[in-house]
Amino acid sequence: MRCFLFGNVEVVDISYCMSHAPKAVKEVAIYVSDNFADAVTHLENLLDL
Repeated sequence: MRCFLFGNVEVVDISYCMSHAPKAVKEVAIYVSDNFADAVTHLENLLDL
């Protein structure tokens, strides 16, 4: 499972960005998080860890 979107990757299973990211980034992210810890928790729940 690909998890994080970096650079010019256009096809991903899930992408994350921080809530302070530019609007254009947030519009294409699948999950917007206020902090990295929440993003990790979200991913752990998806993976059932």
